[in-house]
Amino acid sequence: MSKTFYWTPGSRIKTGAQIIGEEIDRISNGQGNITVEQYIEHATSPQSPLHNTITWDRNIAAHEWNKVEARTILRSLLYNELPGDKPRRFVYKVSDDSGKYTKTSEILINPDMRQQLITNAITELENFVNKYNHITELLRITNKINEIVKEWKEDEI
Repeated sequence: MSKTFYWTPGSRIKTGAQIIGEEIDRISNGQGNITVEQYIEHATSPQSPLHNTITWDRNIAAHEWNKVEARTILRSLLYNELPGDKPRRFVYKVSDDSGKYTKTSEILINPDMRQQLITNAITELENFVNKYNHITELLRITNKINEIVKEWKEDEI
């Protein structure tokens, strides 16, 4: 049976998913088990289909990694106004276009930004469903999320 491979929506990987999927399948002897170290080891060969998926220029790679670290910090910082308040994120990235993170307090008072944050949250819920809807034990949860998202979208129209 032939497998068809796809990238998740929003992925920015330039090499085709089918090419990468088949190579990972080959490396793992059809088992799908591969470590990051094995991936990199196979990618080091310029002839490998995986080669161009890794940034080999160390300066560029280091800078890109620094950006990952900064995003992690920005996404992880919580705050509360008063002791005992439920912590909330200090900043959110509302728009993928600007790359800018905005204070939660600013987003909540700006109607357009607030709406974008809500739209982002709905998209995250849909992504969760897409990721886990094939797991029988989670069907009750994914079905409920689908139901709530559908109701929300109907209310928004």
